[in-house]
Amino acid sequence: MMKREGDGLMGYISRGDDISVLHLSVRSQNCLRRCNLDTVGCLLDYPLDELIHIRNMGVKSLNEIRKCVAAINDQSGEYLLVDRNSENATIDTISMESVVIPTDNLDAIDDDLPISELPLSVRSKNCLKRNGYTSASQLLSLTRADLLSMQNMGQKSVEEVLSFLSEDSLLRPAKTEETTEFSDILAKELSDFYGDSVRIWQRELSLIHDAHPNAIGETFIYILYESDRLRSTAKSSILEIIEKNNGSISKASLSASIPEHLVNTTILEELLLELEKAGAVEVGDERVRRLYPSIVAFVAEIQDERQRKIIQMRLGNSTLEEIGQKYGLTRERIRQVTMNVLKKRPRLREDRYQYIYDTYEFSEDDFNLAFEEPLETYRYLKMISDNMHKYRLPMADILTDSAIAPELRKAAERAVYKDSITVDGLRILKRRPELVKYCVKSRCSNKTKYADFLLLYEEMLNELGLSDDTSLSLDSRTYENILNRSNYVLWNQWRSFRYYDIHSRDYTELLDTLNLTQYENIELSSLKFIHDYPELMEQYDIRDEYELHNLLKKIWRSNDDTSVTFQKMPTIFVGTPNHADQVLSMLIQFAPVSAEDLARRYEEAYGVKATTVMANYLREFDEYYYNGMYRIDQQNLLTSQFEYMKKALCRSFYLISDVKRMYNLAFPKDNPGNINSYTLKTLGFRVFTDYIVKNTYASASEYFRSLLLSDDVVDARLFDRGVTSVVAYSSELYDLRGKYQIVEFSPLQYINIRRLNQNGIGIDDFYAYQQSVAKFSRIGEFFTICSLRQDGFTHPLDELGFDEWFYSSILLEDRANFTFQRIGGTRLFRLGTQKASLGELLVWLIAQPKKLDIFDLTELLNNRYGIRLSKDKVLEIASSADLYYDRIMETVYIDYDTYFEEI
Repeated sequence: MMKREGDGLMGYISRGDDISVLHLSVRSQNCLRRCNLDTVGCLLDYPLDELIHIRNMGVKSLNEIRKCVAAINDQSGEYLLVDRNSENATIDTISMESVVIPTDNLDAIDDDLPISELPLSVRSKNCLKRNGYTSASQLLSLTRADLLSMQNMGQKSVEEVLSFLSEDSLLRPAKTEETTEFSDILAKELSDFYGDSVRIWQRELSLIHDAHPNAIGETFIYILYESDRLRSTAKSSILEIIEKNNGSISKASLSASIPEHLVNTTILEELLLELEKAGAVEVGDERVRRLYPSIVAFVAEIQDERQRKIIQMRLGNSTLEEIGQKYGLTRERIRQVTMNVLKKRPRLREDRYQYIYDTYEFSEDDFNLAFEEPLETYRYLKMISDNMHKYRLPMADILTDSAIAPELRKAAERAVYKDSITVDGLRILKRRPELVKYCVKSRCSNKTKYADFLLLYEEMLNELGLSDDTSLSLDSRTYENILNRSNYVLWNQWRSFRYYDIHSRDYTELLDTLNLTQYENIELSSLKFIHDYPELMEQYDIRDEYELHNLLKKIWRSNDDTSVTFQKMPTIFVGTPNHADQVLSMLIQFAPVSAEDLARRYEEAYGVKATTVMANYLREFDEYYYNGMYRIDQQNLLTSQFEYMKKALCRSFYLISDVKRMYNLAFPKDNPGNINSYTLKTLGFRVFTDYIVKNTYASASEYFRSLLLSDDVVDARLFDRGVTSVVAYSSELYDLRGKYQIVEFSPLQYINIRRLNQNGIGIDDFYAYQQSVAKFSRIGEFFTICSLRQDGFTHPLDELGFDEWFYSSILLEDRANFTFQRIGGTRLFRLGTQKASLGELLVWLIAQPKKLDIFDLTELLNNRYGIRLSKDKVLEIASSADLYYDRIMETVYIDYDTYFEEI
């Protein structure tokens, strides 16, 4: 008795029939005919597992053919196989002249299927439709006579309809509600994953329920998958999933891709084993890889002997010229023969490397080292490459190419890092720049002379067993300049330097405080800032003017201001200065003055050492020197000029350079020297090195203190130009902050203690806050105000409602208990005397888990600590901290040894 699963033709076939009777797609038929599988019998005898090796056999064709063969074998499809030479070749005529299907069972039919969906041949269905029948229920009362009386209804169609009507499965027994729901869900899953309509799957599931009424759950699933047809379809679907993932997929991803009903079964493992046995896949511990024929196997099957030998010679590394000489052909003709043969190739195992070969610069040796492939693989890729003469990316870039499967990128590391060594858990490339950096970091933490460094470097090479590699040696004359320009040292005088992690710091406060762009046409020495801002220099671990000069030169590169240039250490030019003009300006301001006092004032103003001023800067002013003093006639302002400037200078503070600019604009033809200390004093100002303050203030300190204390809330961002860069201002600011007369509640914004007193808050509360934080934290622990609060820290001061900056301002004044660093828009603290730096924080965070995903690490810094940095900046700092970053998995490891153990 025939059963049918779809709407295709239903008929009788024999082993001798041509495969065209199966109504396969043109592509499927062509694939079969290439292997001389021209008849139904040949197809049925051919091993199903070998179908995947037929040239040009795609997944869809493979699925179609397997489904067809399975349906023929178990008589569940569109065809019934008969022996046309047997006396039983025809179907026994069923004596059903008076057969009538009981109509009282109509309600037992689950679904009254339309005629178009019945498992009948097209001819039978068309005949029934033309005679007015539209649904299955209308056929139940028909007899043989009724069918024969229909127009165009032949004997075969009558037998087919009667056979269908006699099937017990049409009248299905009633199902329980639970069974019905299970079948509906399962039919939907099967339809979504394998195709065919839900109705067809429901019919098949009903047949199984009829045969196994007590089977439920996983037991039912295992029975379902006993069908060869379904197993073949499932395996084809698995292959399709693997191919959509570039031929390789993790077991976890594959398990997530299969239907829900297979999750708690071992069916997937069984199917994979069958595919592996058939040579279709390779099943590893974690991944499943699609297997294809190799180039060697493909070439071995080439029928034309000359073509086969030509390709084999090419794979054996023979040149086109050598092969051409052997066969008496031109080089071009050999190339044409090769390409014509390869155009007809199926998908080969080696094709998975084509993108890698075309995109990245791999030598044959490096390729074989990375992927452990036979030599023929690289030579085959060379033959088919579309990128023979185009630019390829450096081999190391493959590690960050997400288009390449992770296992291939992992394999590429063997070539990328073939010249690496591991020292103290760090992986270091055996290249001069990397080894030099490691030597500087590990052996030059304090000021080191360049000559001593050369000895330390040679000593390190000996310890690592690399002293015989001449490519790693240093040319002492040229490498000094390279080291000077590097971003991990601060260079000093007398050819000395020390290691300094430039990338790990936030230089906003340093650059804002120094404010180099405020100056115009000035020559400065960085020594000025060493004297003026000792606390700031300590905060940034800058030890002298030479280190500061070198640091500023390196971090200024990203600044758009080109007026600032860094001359020979420690000199800085802003604009186009002339130190003679600077001396003259000071002479005009302070004369009469002794040489010693003039040189001292010049050092205070511009940072140039007084001894240098005395020796080199004063010679051209001998005409003003008499009896141990420099004297100069100071010009008075004309009455009109005096009145104008008196009215124009209405503020309490000015930079002297601004006053001169105002005078020059108003009186362009007069001598700018008319603006001097004498005339400025007559205008009602106290005169200092480069600024003036109204003489209503007893001192500059009094003026700056009044600025900071006059109001309950002060916004220093609104102060007059140049105020915040004056040393006396910074001194007052540090003093007031240290005594908690003001507290910075937001960058450059301050609240007065008297305002806090009005709310019952005093200095003792600040001390109590510091002590509470110290007790709450552990020695060596990193924290921010953000992380403290997440850990449950609370304090009565929290009720003030200030931002985190306010509370961090209280803590940073407690230098005895805390160190800190400004980074990523916040302040990072550490309890104790150990340095607080982001690099140390990253090591601290990763020490316990041993590794962290870079995106998780960046998110952790942001969410827990309030440190807002880009992924690239975090990686830059992680590298400086000797953490190892795996660019393939985008994971930061505590060291290379940990990474190596994992892989």
